[in-house]
Amino acid sequence: MSLKHLFSTAQITTGALLEVYKVPASGQAALSSLIICNYVTTSGRASVTVATASGVAATVPAQRLYWNIPIPPEDTLTLTVGLTLAASGVVRVQADSTGLSFNGFGEEFTT
Repeated sequence: MSLKHLFSTAQITTGALLEVYKVPASGQAALSSLIICNYVTTSGRASVTVATASGVAATVPAQRLYWNIPIPPEDTLTLTVGLTLAASGVVRVQADSTGLSFNGFGEEFTT
């Protein structure tokens, strides 16, 4: 098995959680690493959540993996996640500025 690039975002809208990855209905996924890059000259904050499916409320505290993490200007944060998602599970991201990008790497398993 080899890691694959599961998702990426270029520039996200600030404020709302954005669904960036959904596990196929007939599979599972392992999110092994998450890279958050602040590519501008001002600080930013990032959040990452998971849910069992699209449409599940995004405000449940138990779904928060990382919440409001400060990312210094022109810096990158690499996180080792090690998370398994069931079929239809979703990853959502949020930023307080438009200068953050998110990339997730892992493996998809289909049944």
